[in-house]
Amino acid sequence: MRITSLEERPRSMVAALMDLPNIITLFGLCMSVIAIISTIKGKYELSLIFALFAVASDWVDGWVATWMRSRAPHMNEIGANLDSFADLVSSAIYPMVVVVCVSPDSVLNYVAAMFIACTGILRLSFFNVYGATPDGKVLGLPIAHNVLAMAAVVALASWLQMQAIWSKVAALYVLFAVANVSPFYFPRESPKIVPAVLLYIAAMCFLLWELT
Repeated sequence: MRITSLEERPRSMVAALMDLPNIITLFGLCMSVIAIISTIKGKYELSLIFALFAVASDWVDGWVATWMRSRAPHMNEIGANLDSFADLVSSAIYPMVVVVCVSPDSVLNYVAAMFIACTGILRLSFFNVYGATPDGKVLGLPIAHNVLAMAAVVALASWLQMQAIWSKVAALYVLFAVANVSPFYFPRESPKIVPAVLLYIAAMCFLLWELT
């Protein structure tokens, strides 16, 4: 646990909200909460749309932060922690809830849900400690890619008129979780591709909305 003097601390935790990237991160967290609630209510396509909003926020907050040259160092540090916790909810806890809600009660499905949550926490913790390599690569598939990939799978399955795609979600999310902690290096997200990612998310949201 870090120890800091009173002089080094802001007067209030709410001061962290006086920062645009942090506000965007918390907006994404709120979208993840709504995604989880929608899942519990059985609105799976709608929940995936909100999860995509959360992932979009994750891309945008970092993008905005890179343009804020005068951002206070402590805001950078708080933002990094907020971002990590928000990623945990959107890309680990949300998929875990989806697996529990769409799958029949069984020990295997509960194990799958726990596996998804544990690998998500491990992936984010490892990244927080080791970050990226000098050439801009990270170990394991970035966890935010899970929701992006799942959206494409659901949209494609609908286009191909495949039935009961949500019953296969547990297996798909487990595969993504394995990739998250795999011993392979992947390119780190670059701010340069944020517009393309946002365009992809907008297209996926439109397709998923047609399914609701």
